[in-house]
Amino acid sequence: MSEPSKVVAGVDVGKATLVATLRAGADQEFANSPAGRGELLAGLEQRRVELVVCEPSGGYEKGLVGGLHQAQRAVSLVAPGRARAYAKAMGQEAKTDPLDARLLARYGEKLEPAPEPESERETVKELLARRQQLVDERVRERNRLEQEKSFAVEDSLFRPGLAGSGD
Repeated sequence: MSEPSKVVAGVDVGKATLVATLRAGADQEFANSPAGRGELLAGLEQRRVELVVCEPSGGYEKGLVGGLHQAQRAVSLVAPGRARAYAKAMGQEAKTDPLDARLLARYGEKLEPAPEPESERETVKELLARRQQLVDERVRERNRLEQEKSFAVEDSLFRPGLAGSGD
């Protein structure tokens, strides 16, 4: 049996945690936070991982994918249905985070899915959405200023053009 051509890590992405594994290695759990992702990236660098395989998970994967792209690491997002079909074909019915991470690593080794291209368009789209949220909040604060409030409440409202208001 031939050795895999790439060192691949599988990462099961959750809201709060990332469970990562190399096929032959131990599972490791990291916080799905900037600090946790930094620790994960350092571990991937140390093990010379060439490809990270994970599933999209409602947006919780975006920080990981962005960090991997920034670190110039290849990352492949596998559709959950494909990963599940692969698991069934391999006889894996159980579903836990460590099992999913191992399965994704094995999937990456055997099928070598194409890495996701870094998308500047996605970043710009997210920044524009964030800008719109801030514009909308500014409008709401201006509308609140027009209503009569007690001095204590009025004093806490955003006032465009005043020092410290951020405008």
